[in-house]
Amino acid sequence: GPKSAILHAINYYGDYDFKSVFIDSDLPIPPEAKRAAINHRIDIFQSRPHCLEGLLLKMMGHNGEIMNTALAKELFYKKYDLANVVTQQWYDENIDVMLLDTIINDNKHCCCDVIKKLHGFFASV
Repeated sequence: GPKSAILHAINYYGDYDFKSVFIDSDLPIPPEAKRAAINHRIDIFQSRPHCLEGLLLKMMGHNGEIMNTALAKELFYKKYDLANVVTQQWYDENIDVMLLDTIINDNKHCCCDVIKKLHGFFASV
């Protein structure tokens, strides 16, 4: 869950200029975990809708409503014939700069805010 991901980032060994977590948005972030992330300067990115698979479906143009995480995962893995994991090969074949730029430049796209925030983070690194 979100608390575990944030605690893992806090306790991850190493001297880093930046730390971040990318987590699903289907579970609320406990207030103490949010405060801990702020205190340790950890950026939190949340996928919308619900989970990574929901975000990827929407990025790829899925127009249907995604009611919950289970549905998002089921739709995504079935559509792309994957076995419960998004592979590097899938990313290489489906996500490119042109797609990301299109989303970033379309303020009405439901993924625009998340992708802009991620882009801003990586552009500053």
